[in-house]
Formats: sequence, structure tokens, C-alpha cells
Amino acid sequence: SEALSSRLSELRERVVEAERAVETYKSDNRLVGVGGRLVDDDYIVRINDQLAKARGDMTTLRVRADQMKAANVDDVVTGTLPEELTSEALTRLRNNYSELAQQTATLSATLGPRHPRRIAAEDALASVRKGIAQELARIVAGAQTELARAEETDRELSEQLNSLKDKQLRTSSSFVRLRELEREVDASRAVYEAFLLRARETGEQEQMSTAN
Repeated sequence: SEALSSRLSELRERVVEAERAVETYKSDNRLVGVGGRLVDDDYIVRINDQLAKARGDMTTLRVRADQMKAANVDDVVTGTLPEELTSEALTRLRNNYSELAQQTATLSATLGPRHPRRIAAEDALASVRKGIAQELARIVAGAQTELARAEETDRELSEQLNSLKDKQLRTSSSFVRLRELEREVDASRAVYEAFLLRARETGEQEQMSTAN
């Protein structure tokens, strides 16, 4: 028991020195870690996830922008425009157009082409069509803006990811040495814990009565 206990302080000091060597090496090489993992590794994983999501969003926005660019007033008034591309303003304008179109058709059947009421109805119908075209242009511009923003986010995340990967490649030799130091810590700790456990066992046995 005394022999084991006398070794414990030496082994404990060896573990402390090994851990200190790891922390010093991390500090000298700027290898910051959290929870046993290097921060750069976590950043790469996180940015990869963000990049995958950004590219998925960008694909959706590009499809939407292309669909809106190809849309026209007739698509709106006939109801063939996909529902996910329709805004509240377009829905309201389409309803107004439908009502005016019915009124204009009725007036066309009963009034001559130069009648003021018929001309006013046709002008109102043309005005609604113009409003639909303006709203479509606004939605197209908005879709293009969102797409451009998503593309910029994709570029920024790609640059960050490439920068982190380049840094990781430059410090690969540092990582190898760090792993070696960490293995030394694990080995020293394992020996220390084994001696500590054995010392406690022999200490308990020393106090046991063996008279029986």
C-alpha cells in the first residue's frame, strides 16, 4: 500500500504535465477546442449545414423567379398561375377583373361600341389589367432580389468554408502532433487511475482484520 501510494504523486504529476503540454501546444498553434473538439471542426460542420440549406433555398427561389418571369396577365386572369406564386393583391385584382369582364360582356351585348358606359367599362378593364401587370412586375422584382440575396449568402458561406478548409490543411501537421499529445494524456491518466484504484484496494485490505 505504501509503495503504491508513493507512486501516485509521481503519476499524478505526469498526467498534469501531459495535460499542460496539450494546452500549451493548442495555445501556441491557436487550436481552440470546446468539449474535446476543435472549434474549426465545429465551424466546418456548421457552415456545411448552413450551405446545404442555403443552396436548397436558392434552388427554390430560382424556380420561383423563373416561373414569375414567364408569367403574364392572362395567366392571372385565367387562374393558371400557380397558387404559391399568387399574392393577395393579385387575387384581389383578379376578382375585380372577373366582375368587370362580366359587366363589360353584358354591356357589349346591349350597347354599341361607342356608348360611354361600354367605353368606361372597357377602360376600367384595361386599368385592372395594367394593375395586374404592375403587381406581376413587383413580384418578379422581389423574387429576383430574394434570389440575389440567397446567391450572395451562398458565396459568403462558400468562401468561409474554403477558408476554413485551407486553414485546416495548413495546420494538418499540428493536428497530428496534437492527437499524439492527447494520446499521451490518455495513457498517463489510465496508468494513474489504475494505480489509484489499486492503492485504495490495498489500503482497505490493510485495515481488515485477518485474525480469523
